[in-house]
Amino acid sequence: MMLTEERLLAAADTREHESTWWHIAIAAVAIQASLGTVHAWSVFRTPLVDATGWTIPQVTLAYTLAMLTLGCSCPLGGVALARFGPRRTVLIASGLYGLGTAIAGFAADRLWLLYVGYGLIGGVGLGVGFVVPVTVVLEWFPERRGVLSGLAVAGFGAGALVAAPIAVWLLSLFDVFQTLQVLGPAYLLVAAVASRYLRSPGIEHCTPAPPRAGGIAVRRTFSAREALNTWQWYALWSILFLNVAAGSALLSQAAAMIQEIAHVGPVLGAVFVGGLAVANATGRLLWTGLSDSFGSRAVFVAMFLLQTPALMLIPATTFLAAFVVLAMLVLLCYGGGFGTTATFTAEYFGSASFGLTFGLLMTAFGVGGVAGPLLIAAMREATGGYSAALTLLAIGTQTGAAIALFLRPPRRHCQC
Repeated sequence: MMLTEERLLAAADTREHESTWWHIAIAAVAIQASLGTVHAWSVFRTPLVDATGWTIPQVTLAYTLAMLTLGCSCPLGGVALARFGPRRTVLIASGLYGLGTAIAGFAADRLWLLYVGYGLIGGVGLGVGFVVPVTVVLEWFPERRGVLSGLAVAGFGAGALVAAPIAVWLLSLFDVFQTLQVLGPAYLLVAAVASRYLRSPGIEHCTPAPPRAGGIAVRRTFSAREALNTWQWYALWSILFLNVAAGSALLSQAAAMIQEIAHVGPVLGAVFVGGLAVANATGRLLWTGLSDSFGSRAVFVAMFLLQTPALMLIPATTFLAAFVVLAMLVLLCYGGGFGTTATFTAEYFGSASFGLTFGLLMTAFGVGGVAGPLLIAAMREATGGYSAALTLLAIGTQTGAAIALFLRPPRRHCQC
């Protein structure tokens, strides 16, 4: 009798676990999509320059500040998640991002307000919010670590797919600053609704991650402090930085770049940004899924080896279709870096302090998100083209492939 009851309880728990999958996954994607609208920034670059007379590097700095602040604020997201839980943390994060975007809408003759609003306040919201959906899905479903972490970060890449055409439509009705004023509250609303369905699992739902093909089974969970004492953490930081520098550089100039090189109009430029968002989101799903079969290290090596020739060929490409394919290939790998870094972190350091350990690694996203866009904007202004900057970024991806090739798991293991 007791055995039958235990089986019934186990079956009920399994059904609850499976039904929760959809709620958690959809909420995670929606939250990340509202935050990932930051990647549609290139749509605003030309309207801001035309409306104010600011230079391309000055306008690009708002985006790069947001990327830097995002990366540096991710550890705060891990701390806030542990203290306030996922729902309240998402509300805080989306409130800051929406507020920062709206503040940027009042920066018509005050460049510093654009930086403070979009770059700093909005960037803090992005960083605090980014780690929450990834951490929650990994806590709920360690047995689906690659696919679910990829799904969680795919939303962040897909945000620009929705935001870019909406922004272009709003720009046809309002000026660029009024558009930002409208979008800020909209971002908050989407994340606030989705946060209602996000929650952490109880202890009874937590199961250890199984051994993975092509990867390793973690025999010990590392605290964030212990992870920082391993060389592997710094190697992971380096490869994420190099991957982000290449992808964010391209994203920051995407709409303007295709107009200059392929001579298309702003509407097609926005469509191109949307296409890059699709590649970004697809990469987050594709590469993390492959990491379940081949391991995160092999996936990172493959991504870097694909990006290198693509970056080298883009500036010499005048054929529109080839330009789009090469750019989407870079963004496919750029997106894959986030989910693969999450699975790498779980593989090497376990889940006990995943939120903080992963949040600290995401500082590489902030630094790379500054270095890449600033490099390409400054060299575009100085040389009148993109060739020199993209060549330097290609050297960086070659270096990343070498680092990933020699990466090995931490040696210090003990039985949990």
